[in-house]
Amino acid sequence: MRLKHGVRMRGIRTELVAAMLAADAACRDADIDCVVTSVTDGLHKRGSLHYAGAAFDLRIRDLPPGGAGRLCADLADRLGGDFDVLLEDTHIHVEYDPKEPG
Repeated sequence: MRLKHGVRMRGIRTELVAAMLAADAACRDADIDCVVTSVTDGLHKRGSLHYAGAAFDLRIRDLPPGGAGRLCADLADRLGGDFDVLLEDTHIHVEYDPKEPG
């Protein structure tokens, strides 16, 4: 796993560390580079879990066609229901967002 220059991780939740390790393993299994482009740094939507140390973004620009979708699905399977894994235009967004039992 590589961190893009300037990525800050101060205040990161331990659950997010585990998710980042899972992302690294998923990337290794797919033989692609794992590049984290944002954690607690950058500008995000108001209320973003990035600011709470509970979200990170993965680079997708270097992935082969269809690779981002496959990686997104694999990572969602590995992480389970307490995480949201979203394929956005420029990156995969991963956040720790446990759901209340109901």
